[in-house]
Amino acid sequence: MILYYNIKTAYTLKAAYKKMGKLLSAKDLSQVKNAAMLVDKDGKITWLGKEVNLKKDFKITQRVDLKQQSILPAFIDCHTHIVFAGNRAKEFELRNQGASYQAIAKAGGGIVNTVKQTRKATKQELISLAQKRVDRFIKQGLTTIEAKSGYGLNLKTEKKILEVNKALKKARIISTYLGPHALPPEHKNLDTYLEQIITKDLEAIFTAGLACRADIFVEKNYFTKIHLNAYIQKVKSLKMDLTIHADQMSSTEVVELAIKHHVRSLDHLVYIKDKEMAALAKSNITAVMLPIAEKYIHIPFPPARKLLKQGVRLALSTDFNPGSAPSQDLSFLGVLARLDLKMHLHEVIAGLTINAAFALGLEKELGSLEKNKWADFITTEAELEDFFYSVGQHPVKQVYSKGKKLV
Repeated sequence: MILYYNIKTAYTLKAAYKKMGKLLSAKDLSQVKNAAMLVDKDGKITWLGKEVNLKKDFKITQRVDLKQQSILPAFIDCHTHIVFAGNRAKEFELRNQGASYQAIAKAGGGIVNTVKQTRKATKQELISLAQKRVDRFIKQGLTTIEAKSGYGLNLKTEKKILEVNKALKKARIISTYLGPHALPPEHKNLDTYLEQIITKDLEAIFTAGLACRADIFVEKNYFTKIHLNAYIQKVKSLKMDLTIHADQMSSTEVVELAIKHHVRSLDHLVYIKDKEMAALAKSNITAVMLPIAEKYIHIPFPPARKLLKQGVRLALSTDFNPGSAPSQDLSFLGVLARLDLKMHLHEVIAGLTINAAFALGLEKELGSLEKNKWADFITTEAELEDFFYSVGQHPVKQVYSKGKKLV
């Protein structure tokens, strides 16, 4: 058993977990000063508390002096598109000149642009590109990363992307199938493409063990609420988790349907209607905020403060992708959340830890530092207030996953 001791402050988020990540206060970060933590051989926490209360009957095989650093749960990114080839830097310039996301897509850019480049890339090329991105995330304290497909738009390439996810090392990768991301160039309409997904692709992905989660992009000029209903039925029959890209550029009014079918998360929610918020708050659905995407494509930010006041559980994510959110910078994400989403520091920290764990259905294993959860944590010499204060400054010193040091 490993003893981590001489910890200045352990921010465990135990109370935040107990409150299901809703209506949180700064006290819910659950500080333990002058702390110590015991981790078993499997990498799970067996005890955490004040060092003076540590019992002497534990069989300690290794001692790690953290030298008055503080610890927090490791960060979790619950929404990324990390496997792709190429970039869309030209589109960034076009948007800055006034072109809309939809106009660029109609001209052959957008998602389909990345699809063409990803289809051409070999599996090994994609592994090399994605592993570098994973490594960048780990250095910032991320040990768990959700990674979507969606840049294949045919079964062969979607499988290739998800196989790349399995090959990635160091971080815990949670694979999500996002076949219904856009219309593939070889299909004439979304109806026939979705029919192919429902009758063939989704089951092939699931039975191959490549993903346990599914996602769909519900948006004007993309997939509709009718498509979503059909997709849900198939996803449920396979007992897969479901998340939805919803209300990013228009109101899609999917909240009621999502609640009915126990969807795991609703992501973006820029145009969620006031009347939908109370129902969402009463549900177990996590709302995932992705402000980097909204910043990059010049659209309003989601009404995070309203959602929080209603009691909705909010997670935060980079939405890292080559088009609408080409940034892996957690400091940028956190600063945007504080400045433009009006989130408080404790809400940002919860959004990247326990609430992100809820968004992935991992809240019993990750997101807070408690007995029987994985010992995924970061250390810092800084004060808590130094996090998400200055873009480019992210004071993570060491990163541990299952009790083993990654950085």
